[in-house]
Amino acid sequence: MNYFTNKKLVTLAVILLVIINLSALTTIILQKHAPGKGHQPRQKDAIETTTHFLKTELQFSDEQVEGFILLQDKFLEENKILTQSIGELKHELYSSLFVEGSDLTLNTAIIEQIGKQTMLLEKSSYAYFQTIKDLCTEEQKESFDKLLGQILLKVNPQHQPPHDRNGPPPPPHGEKPGERPLTPPKRK
Repeated sequence: MNYFTNKKLVTLAVILLVIINLSALTTIILQKHAPGKGHQPRQKDAIETTTHFLKTELQFSDEQVEGFILLQDKFLEENKILTQSIGELKHELYSSLFVEGSDLTLNTAIIEQIGKQTMLLEKSSYAYFQTIKDLCTEEQKESFDKLLGQILLKVNPQHQPPHDRNGPPPPPHGEKPGERPLTPPKRK
């Protein structure tokens, strides 16, 4: 092949790659902003699973389950808005790293807004669990407290209740007290 044929092939390959990249970007942008992508209706099996769980674990009545589902839909919608807001603020904050002359003092207002939105998110979560607890009867509240404790431990395993400093240390995560036999330390 001569020089001009190679140059034509390289030029055609570059043009083809540019067209492929532009079409890929267009597809991504159109999918991101497609109508109807927002809130999708709850799937029937997810509702049935939640209903079954509430009825078996907490002995919720049908009225309590309906109240929970309405509460959960409202909570998820509020949290979605707050989470999106926090994400947009964080994007704005970290995008400023690419701007010449941007520093922490200029971005303090954005950081404060992120803190306020995060506080609202935590308040919303607390109110959500408090409202679920309010749905419970006195008998159900004990089961709810145990269940909530298990959820909190799964979310944050380091969040263990304080233990007596004079007694033995707590067992490793996932073990119950007394499951592991005590063995005296080996002496040399």
